[in-house]
Amino acid sequence: MRVLHTCHSNAIEGNTLTLSETKRVLSTGITIGGKTLREHLETTNNAQGYDLIVRLAREQAPITHITIQQVHEVVTRGILLYAGCYRTHNVRITGAVRSPPDGKKIIPEMDRLIQEIAQHDRPVIEMTAYLHHRFVLIHPFTDGNGRVARLSGNLYLIRNGFPRSFSPTRRGNSITRHSVRQITAIYPHSSCSLHTPQTKRSPIFYRFSGIGKPSSHSVNLP
Repeated sequence: MRVLHTCHSNAIEGNTLTLSETKRVLSTGITIGGKTLREHLETTNNAQGYDLIVRLAREQAPITHITIQQVHEVVTRGILLYAGCYRTHNVRITGAVRSPPDGKKIIPEMDRLIQEIAQHDRPVIEMTAYLHHRFVLIHPFTDGNGRVARLSGNLYLIRNGFPRSFSPTRRGNSITRHSVRQITAIYPHSSCSLHTPQTKRSPIFYRFSGIGKPSSHSVNLP
């Protein structure tokens, strides 16, 4: 799952390393010809960020300003000058209908999100989706927000006894089907339906129902 998450999370942001190339970089430390230094840094950093959230989840660490900035520092180390620091200036997202909050509002907006996460007044899956949605709307960092949002969502899932997740891109569909089998093994009463894209730019996704509680049996995720 570490390799899957790293590859697909980076691919969403434009990284061109394939799943097999990502695995080679992480397992052997070699560089891939024709790929940029940034793409390699994104790969090793994101994997280290994944290791960090797994450790934090085992320690039952809450999601706070410190943990969020710690994850961002790991993910963007050597890439951004101010890795791990909230932005203090305004930014615009190309193609977005709305702009993120003013830089002066980042701390209050993140305070509110962190408080909402700590209340535990929503189902885990719903709160995970809300966490990701709200995080990217706030856009607390200059860059790396999507990667940190996905890692933070996994931190919340693992802390609450749920399996880790990743956001599949189109080039990983066979791996996605394998992960579906793993999820249905964990949740024996669940059912899954595949939603195919209407256009080439539309995502492929799976809808689960009847998730309930995880199985008491141990299932090894990839």
